[in-house]
Amino acid sequence: MKSGLISFIARITMTIGASVLLQPAALAEDANAKLQGAKIVFDTPDGDDKDKDTKITVTLYTKENNEYKRIVASKKDFDGDNTTYEDPSKHEKELDIQGEITRAQVDGLRVVIEVQTNGNDTWIFNYKVQLNFADGTTLEKGADGVKLKEDDRKHEKTY
Repeated sequence: MKSGLISFIARITMTIGASVLLQPAALAEDANAKLQGAKIVFDTPDGDDKDKDTKITVTLYTKENNEYKRIVASKKDFDGDNTTYEDPSKHEKELDIQGEITRAQVDGLRVVIEVQTNGNDTWIFNYKVQLNFADGTTLEKGADGVKLKEDDRKHEKTY
């Protein structure tokens, strides 16, 4: 039994070792690389969709003087113009970069998502935000199971 267990562990070690060897080399991060793009991807699973007249606002903040007050990227009051986020569905939105910012200046990230409903609407979703830099690297953060509705309109998460 002991030799079987050792053989099993050896096979796992070889498999893990092989998969590590096959991983592509990571891109080197350039602290001075400028932010070139920002987006958010909403994934609405089966459950509750976003009504066609509910507007969304997304704001990404980073620290400035130890407070999350510098806006990295944002998009205000979108997709409330007859755009339903069916369940299930995925929706990707480019965010507007606010000024020139480098990777080194992104000191933590706070994601704020707000909805403006027209009456009752409960929306349950997952999201990922992505910051793409000039050196080819990407910073990605997200959350699952976010629930916003007419009396709970704001999601805020700090990474």
